[in-house]
Amino acid sequence: MKKSSPPPAPVPPAPVYIRSELATARPDAPQHGFRAVKDPELLVMLADSGIRMNLTLASNIKTGLVAGYKEHPIRTLFDAGVKVTLNTDDYGAFGVPVIGEFHELYACKIFSAAELEQIRKNGLADS
Repeated sequence: MKKSSPPPAPVPPAPVYIRSELATARPDAPQHGFRAVKDPELLVMLADSGIRMNLTLASNIKTGLVAGYKEHPIRTLFDAGVKVTLNTDDYGAFGVPVIGEFHELYACKIFSAAELEQIRKNGLADS
């Protein structure tokens, strides 16, 4: 059986949109907001607020929004103090479970085991 190709990539929200949503809707966990790295002031705002940023790396990679795990800005978000979590969009389309995301980040030496444990705890803290 031929595996279907991933759905077209949604355009991640631009920093100006993320900033507007934070001011008006006050979300507890913005989705797909990795483009926030393009705005240093927004990174500080996200870090200071403690808002959780839910990220779906395999989806971002397989839809062409990011070239690979090493190029994904999750490390920049984490280093800026943004509370990031790992998630999956659609296992059927992308074929990567959440544990697979953790494994890739560790295997690529993007995060240490201790840092990945913090990311795991971020996802549990506000569940």
